Amino acid sequence: MLVKNHEQELIFIEIARILMSGLHVVATVVWIGAIIMYLLVIFPGLKEAAGPDPPAFNADMKAMGKRMVRLVDGAILLVIGTGIYLDLNPVEGSYSTGLGEILFPLKLILVLAMVTTHLCRTRLLAPKIGRLTGHGDKTPLARKLSKLQFILAWVNCASRLCVLLLSAAI
Repeated sequence: MLVKNHEQELIFIEIARILMSGLHVVATVVWIGAIIMYLLVIFPGLKEAAGPDPPAFNADMKAMGKRMVRLVDGAILLVIGTGIYLDLNPVEGSYSTGLGEILFPLKLILVLAMVTTHLCRTRLLAPKIGRLTGHGDKTPLARKLSKLQFILAWVNCASRLCVLLLSAAI
């Protein structure tokens, strides 16, 4: 056993909780930061750089998207894993009374919706758009799906910001 007495065990638990809390915050910032960077910097920048050359834009977005998805997938796994740990080992009074009891389930519902939206965008829509686009211009259906994917990204961004605000209130 790692700990010799009850006092050491409590210190070990507190250190683990602090580390998990820190990882949870970092993963949350990466997750939120990635979508903000995509929506406000990467997408508009690549669109401007590609100019009237849609195939170049599509290729750049595909390459960037693969990297971004790996980063976000890792952040999501960390947020969920550390969130479960923190939920099972709460700080006394953290969300056990009043407003926290109402907001915490809402936060969990939003997180589930965000993960679902992310998976739909990256595992369903993106491959479908890629198949429809091929190496040329986008078909009308591909354009519609791209627009849907972009709208879902904004919805996901807004949801993430709401979760962040809910976390601050809990």
